[in-house]
Amino acid sequence: MIVLILAALLTAAVVLCGYTTIRLPVGRKEGKGHIACVGDSVTYGCTLPLFFLRRYPAVLQRLIGSEAQIAAFAVNDRTLQDTGNKPFRKERAFRQSKEFRPDTVVILLGTNDSKDSNWISAEAFRRQYAELIAAYRALSPAPRIVICTPPCAFKPINRFFYITNDARLDRVPEIAEAVKTVAAENGAELVDLYALTHRRSEAHRRSGVPDAEQYFRSRREAMICNLGSRVVNNYLISSDLGYILIDTGYDGSFPRFLKMLGKNGVDPKEIKFVFLTHAHDDHAGFLNEVLSATDAQVILHPKAVAGLKRGQNSFEGGCSSYPAWLFCQILALFGHGEHRYPPIRDAFLDRLIPIDSERFRSLGFPYEILETSGHTADHISLLVGDKLFCGDAAMNGFPSRRRTIIWIENPEQYKKSWDAMVQKAPAVLYPGHGKPFKTSDLRKYRGSLERIKLYPLK
Repeated sequence: MIVLILAALLTAAVVLCGYTTIRLPVGRKEGKGHIACVGDSVTYGCTLPLFFLRRYPAVLQRLIGSEAQIAAFAVNDRTLQDTGNKPFRKERAFRQSKEFRPDTVVILLGTNDSKDSNWISAEAFRRQYAELIAAYRALSPAPRIVICTPPCAFKPINRFFYITNDARLDRVPEIAEAVKTVAAENGAELVDLYALTHRRSEAHRRSGVPDAEQYFRSRREAMICNLGSRVVNNYLISSDLGYILIDTGYDGSFPRFLKMLGKNGVDPKEIKFVFLTHAHDDHAGFLNEVLSATDAQVILHPKAVAGLKRGQNSFEGGCSSYPAWLFCQILALFGHGEHRYPPIRDAFLDRLIPIDSERFRSLGFPYEILETSGHTADHISLLVGDKLFCGDAAMNGFPSRRRTIIWIENPEQYKKSWDAMVQKAPAVLYPGHGKPFKTSDLRKYRGSLERIKLYPLK
């Protein structure tokens, strides 16, 4: 979990400048763990007001508490390579970081190496990075090593605040790949900060620096990534238990899912739970592949187990409108009329955790689960703070009308589920299909459910 925390905090500190640095000796407190945060201005907290309280090592200290002593050994504008204009290893901070005798060393260097005057080659960079790791591993006892790719570099904010000065924006991705290679070749743990920031430029173009504590709080409590497609959403959320994946898409979509995971800097092994809203082909299509690639457990309604074993949607009920019925007929013309998907493999049955089981109650699962049947008898939704991941209890995309899902097994139960969602009043609902919407939409269209006529397919 410390790597997840570091990833969140480091993303909040993406400001690389070259100001004068004041370095004070760090007194080592015995009887606890010791984490040395080594780096340049991201670690130092350059341009942050009250930087010594808001830079990521300070926030990490508050989050971890008294279990460990965390110290920053950072000098602005320094390079990893000794051949650079301001090598970190020639600074007093480097010597002090070793005298600290850390149990864990977190290294974030490389952005300033991207400058034309400092860069030689990726090979030279990797070699000198390995030397730095070796220098720390020569300590007794040898510390745990966590290395970070440099964040995505952006253009200057204005004449007073800079995320980079003369760093080469186009070279940072090459350095990030070099750091990944160093981690693999030297057995170091990796935080891919570049992947976490390269799509977040809007958060770092302002004339100020995001507060690390505020950013971490928002990331931990509300980090939402949609790894799905235009047809179906697959939301990934972070939690204290690890990442939770909400549903899997259609069979055959797993390669795209892996690609999306990589773009968001998430290793499949970090997924600890799959929350299955219901057992349908577009929500459990590549479940077997996710379980093969991870150690994840599946949280689901007890009635969903039979559906996963069958590997086919139920045809009880019908389409909720005539346009929905026409849409299903078109799907049938393209070979999707049977709504089949790979049945759950026997080897994975012991990783299914029904929500009425003692195993589930013993998990300490941090979020509330709502039973939202009607679309199917096994449908559940996940309430995360003021956000409700409602699966197919509602819909906000073609061919849906008035937020109503296109297939309903039991209209009376479906109405009750809408009433339950309205009563919970989440700020935002995240459906399995279409864009998020507000609870007010359910209130607005609730009356239309009384007029629904079902159009059976079989």
